[in-house]
Amino acid sequence: MVKFGCKTTQPFVNFLIYFSHLSSILRNFWAVYSMHAVGCPFNIASLRRMLTLMTPLSRLIQTLLQHIRRFYQKLFGIKQAKPSRRPTASPPLRVPVRPMATPESVHIPESIPTPESTMADPSTSAPDPTPPTPESYLNSGNALLKDGNLAEAIALFQQAIELDPQSLQAHNALGRAFLQNGQLVEAIACFHQAIELKPKHFRAYYDLGRAFLKQGQLDRAVENFRKAADLKPDNFRHHFDLGDVLLKQGDLEAAVDAFQRTIELNPDFVQAFSSLGRARMQNQQFEEAIAPLTRATELNPSAPAAYESLGRAYLRIHRTDEAIAAFQQAIH
Repeated sequence: MVKFGCKTTQPFVNFLIYFSHLSSILRNFWAVYSMHAVGCPFNIASLRRMLTLMTPLSRLIQTLLQHIRRFYQKLFGIKQAKPSRRPTASPPLRVPVRPMATPESVHIPESIPTPESTMADPSTSAPDPTPPTPESYLNSGNALLKDGNLAEAIALFQQAIELDPQSLQAHNALGRAFLQNGQLVEAIACFHQAIELKPKHFRAYYDLGRAFLKQGQLDRAVENFRKAADLKPDNFRHHFDLGDVLLKQGDLEAAVDAFQRTIELNPDFVQAFSSLGRARMQNQQFEEAIAPLTRATELNPSAPAAYESLGRAYLRIHRTDEAIAAFQQAIH
């Protein structure tokens, strides 16, 4: 029959005490694990907490097992068997065992690197591309204008003006693009804007004269060509285009002067010799027309118009043989 006394029930009481401690530790451990299971971040604090709970938990379990064994032995009167002494030839080797690491001795870094943190940030690894400038838009637009891509060139020139509204080159380039595209009103507005930015900009006056010429406003074309020639007197195109408009207006003497000035600046410009010869013929100066027309045929032997004008000039002064020869060259 089992008897219960103080000595018998004391291990059982110790068992209950340690079991209560064990339950508390397990609840704390389960709370940390549950937080991670439902998606809470498993940070350094929770890891330290779990490591702190593991060491006393293992010690408490060992102590609890010892009290259970003692309680069982007291309850049923089982005596612990004494270990038998076995002769040994030599003492056993003692292998030093390192003590178990405790949470205080474990070094935990403040931050754990992740694959995302080790990857290079694209915003810092590669420099940002250089933002476009008015000059870059202007250069690209000029290249497109040269290739005949008028719509794209116009768009780039407009973007250059948005970045720099005071850009004289951008306004004038946009006007030239509009002029080539047949948008004369827009072109004239751009050239006027360029002149407002720089009143002595000869290229804007010259382009404005071309726009008025296409509109049929000869007087305004002459005005702007004269202004361009005054601002840039060494440009033969200014004088030639001025003379061409004056010839259309019938101002023959002024046209002759403009063509002669063109030839002085560019002695090999065949169109200036042809135009000078035609101006002389319209002014009934047939003898004076022969020299520039002859020079035009020498500079461009394959130009039938110059030979035809030369033949008519010879015919007017009754030099029939030379006229026939010139007409034959025009036919061939």
